[in-house]
Amino acid sequence: MVSIYVARVSERGYSAIFAAVSSFLQIWNRLFFAVLLLVLSNVLVYGHDTKDTIRIQKLIATARDSTRVPFAQRLEMANNALTLAGKEHFAAGEADALRTLGILYRQSGNSESAIKLYHRGMAIAKANKLRRTEADIHTSYGVLYTDLALYDSAFLSFARAKEIYRLLGDTTSMSALYN
Repeated sequence: MVSIYVARVSERGYSAIFAAVSSFLQIWNRLFFAVLLLVLSNVLVYGHDTKDTIRIQKLIATARDSTRVPFAQRLEMANNALTLAGKEHFAAGEADALRTLGILYRQSGNSESAIKLYHRGMAIAKANKLRRTEADIHTSYGVLYTDLALYDSAFLSFARAKEIYRLLGDTTSMSALYN
């Protein structure tokens, strides 16, 4: 009787392990095919390679956020990202690179160039329905207008950004507007 009970318990243990391994393999399989689909869609539908989009995003992030890198080098990185995004027909990269260039020009005191760059980036974002990028550019406009003491324009830009972030459910970006 005891040996039958032990056999059943160990049988259940193996079936639980088998079920867990089987479940893990199913999840892994789905994840693998999802990543494969993402890569193929980038190559086939958008005409660009995932590694290029990652490179563009890294160039943009480094140009925008690395304050220890000299300004000229940051400007070069953003321009390289813009060029590569254009060659790859990567609209999100183009719009974000233009926004980053606008931020850099704003920081250097060239507000006129910043406005032109934001305008070009906004046109790309709207044409490609890149709502988050639209909101980010409205935020950048708001910061620029605040620097220029154009508070009514700044308020309107921040309000537009807030509304888009709200529609996207992005409460983190929305709350950052209040800081």
